[in-house]
Amino acid sequence: MRRIEPEEAMVDAPGHCRRVAEMISRHAMDADSFLADYEYQYMLTMAVQQVIEQSSHFPTEFRAAHPEVPWSKLKRLRNDSAHDYVMLDNEWVWEVASGDVPAIARILEAELTARGVDIEAELRDSGFIQ
Repeated sequence: MRRIEPEEAMVDAPGHCRRVAEMISRHAMDADSFLADYEYQYMLTMAVQQVIEQSSHFPTEFRAAHPEVPWSKLKRLRNDSAHDYVMLDNEWVWEVASGDVPAIARILEAELTARGVDIEAELRDSGFIQ
């Protein structure tokens, strides 16, 4: 398996964040509809897992500069969902998908924009948008 570089993870993560937002929007999900539908739970959990996996590669300094994001909580959710060590708490998944993922997207997009990264071009190049 190839090593994901921190800068690459930061550039790819906004695309994964947008996928989470699109799933929530496309399926007109709210917490109740999410908790009532296994298909949505599975689909959104997998998308959230991608965001968390990318964030695990962010530079330590970046994560430390943004304590408002519960990085260790995200890592636990990723491990639980990837390895099925415990029964997933779908309310927790919803909380991350609807709250933490948008926060990560905002923080990353502000950081990347400040660095002069053309986020839309990166998303097109990565296949996240047409």
